[in-house]
Amino acid sequence: MYDFTDPNLSKVQLYNTVLNSDGTYSAGASRPYISPTELNFLSMTRNRQLDRTNAYTAKLDIEHNLDLFGADTVFQFGGEYDKRTKTSTRTVVEVTAATLAAAGLTSPKQADISIDTPYKGNLPMGYGWKYFSSDLGEALFDKYVAAGASQIQKNTSEQNNYRVSEEVIAGYAMGTTYFDWGNIVYGARLEHIRNTGSALSSIGGAWTPTRVSNSFTSVYPSIHINWDINRDMKLRLSGNTGAARPNYDEMRPNFSYSDVDQVVSGGNPKAKPERAKGVDLYFEWYMPSRGFFSVGGYYKDLQDILYDVELPTFGSDVLNTAGVDRSAYRYSTVANGGGGHIKGLEFAFSQPFEGLARAAGLPDWAQGFGVQANLTLNDSKATTPDGRTTDLPGASPVIYNISGYYERYGFSARVSYQWQKAYLDSLGSGDIIGDAYWANVARLDASVRYSINENVQLYLDANNLTNEAGIRYQGVYSRPIEHELFGRRYLAGVRVNF
Repeated sequence: MYDFTDPNLSKVQLYNTVLNSDGTYSAGASRPYISPTELNFLSMTRNRQLDRTNAYTAKLDIEHNLDLFGADTVFQFGGEYDKRTKTSTRTVVEVTAATLAAAGLTSPKQADISIDTPYKGNLPMGYGWKYFSSDLGEALFDKYVAAGASQIQKNTSEQNNYRVSEEVIAGYAMGTTYFDWGNIVYGARLEHIRNTGSALSSIGGAWTPTRVSNSFTSVYPSIHINWDINRDMKLRLSGNTGAARPNYDEMRPNFSYSDVDQVVSGGNPKAKPERAKGVDLYFEWYMPSRGFFSVGGYYKDLQDILYDVELPTFGSDVLNTAGVDRSAYRYSTVANGGGGHIKGLEFAFSQPFEGLARAAGLPDWAQGFGVQANLTLNDSKATTPDGRTTDLPGASPVIYNISGYYERYGFSARVSYQWQKAYLDSLGSGDIIGDAYWANVARLDASVRYSINENVQLYLDANNLTNEAGIRYQGVYSRPIEHELFGRRYLAGVRVNF
């Protein structure tokens, strides 16, 4: 039974399950402890996996100075060829109750790999259990392998081995034209991309090689105007385009599934790059006494947004075997949604107090203080693969941090505080339980440095001093699915430069 009364600390209480005379179930006596002998053995597995990536790059850049319409101009152009191939192989060796029985061995109990170590966490669990020993588990597994009681897990290699390659042929042309008031940087990049993936798919009960290819050509133009308002102030305006391609494993054309959970997981060879067109405007002021202030706004129009998503149905019969229809299973993959946008404002401020302290007649030691701060305000909207409108995943609406520091006589100390508002992490399966979010989080860090001379420095870093929890919740904050305390972390040492 789960108790969500405190959203920061979900509690679990175990009970014996009672089968009533009418066939229904009810909670019996409370169970504060899970015995290391009461659960039946199912299986032990050992995973052997190798991921290898080979990458080749050839690049050519040419630069030429010329006079363009009476203005000095630097013209650059060139090309690049990239080919990256990732090969992933996986084998799982397993020991099951059946393989043990065939070898004349009895199934183990939890007690065979349990140790008497007290609970190491700080969260009250509501029940007790035994920790498992990795060494005991490894020794037991080795014993079963030596006795011939193991086997290669069926279909695991077939479902997970894949080879994905990406070939990129790109060319660019860029010019920088200089004026009395600043400069203009302009140009475009042309890319032709070809993706190829090969794997095995279960078709008609047999593993069949599957090869999927996809290619496209894109042009990414951009222009940047840098205006020197005066010696201390600058204005920067830019129009830009770009794309983010899926990762290799997100494009692999093979799948794994769970008949218990009725979920298919795998890549999506048809996933397209996420595209963006944006405009930025920033004002920078290099203030007296080495101070700095900037404020800027940005807007990006997004297309084909990539989501880690669980689609309602797999929608294909390629995994149907032995009369089991898996086409209606949920599908966990990466997929393109519709369009969206992200817009916002950024503020940055930095001010050493050395000049101000000197002007005020303060002693030399008081001139080492300073402060830095920044603030980002985001607004985003995006259309999901199932047609809903949500925030953009990973885009927090508010992020700010402030740091105070002292630097003098080879000594440096800094205290930093950062706060980030809750943001969307991943999409749920529809609107019933909701999407997953990371909750608001704050961090307080500190660091100290002392340089004995040019070659030797002592340092101390202290992170997460307030021991902030990492909380992820489903739909609403009162429905947590992850609550982790990472503890405070301290790192001290000596850094020597030669």
